[in-house]
Amino acid sequence: MNNPPVNRPWVGKRYDEGVSGRKIAICGYSHWSNPDEDMDSEAREFEVERTCRTIETVISGEESFSFFSRIKDYFGFEQHVDFWPRVIFFNFVPSSIGLDEERYKKASSEQEAHGRQRVIDILNEYRPNDLVIFTKKGWNAFPPTLEDATEIYPNQWQTYELSDGTLVRVFPLRHPQFANKLEMTQAIEKIFSFSGQKEG
Repeated sequence: MNNPPVNRPWVGKRYDEGVSGRKIAICGYSHWSNPDEDMDSEAREFEVERTCRTIETVISGEESFSFFSRIKDYFGFEQHVDFWPRVIFFNFVPSSIGLDEERYKKASSEQEAHGRQRVIDILNEYRPNDLVIFTKKGWNAFPPTLEDATEIYPNQWQTYELSDGTLVRVFPLRHPQFANKLEMTQAIEKIFSFSGQKEG
């Protein structure tokens, strides 16, 4: 499909307040849908807002997705309304991955290239303290970190440097579908317990 609509990231109204005082960006892999190459402007706008609409329906209770429920649990929150307004959420693949039956497929090289640039753009625009990635498949295609450049990995996280020199800690984790809840909860707890926070 030519020029597929790009999903706008979810930015919670309490994002500046953050979680335990830290601004958190969360990244998944992709949405799936049935995009029509000849979609009208209303349909394109729906695709642009798909991420935001999805989380809005999760918060309202209109829909339930285990992916979002498990992440909320890992961070120690009981209610979606108390968690999702505090964070940013986006998918690595900027637009729909394809049809329902294609939900598990890998992004094209073009989508991956677009995704890499969008990661950097989102980080520079919203400047989170921490980026938590819930997709190994996506992480394998992410832009190289500072540690990748030196092949030295001294910490339990990696780092992106923003255009102004600010450092963002990066924590690649497993997709919730395949993860142990206790291990994931402990991994999230460690994010807030590390004393050597590499910020600019």
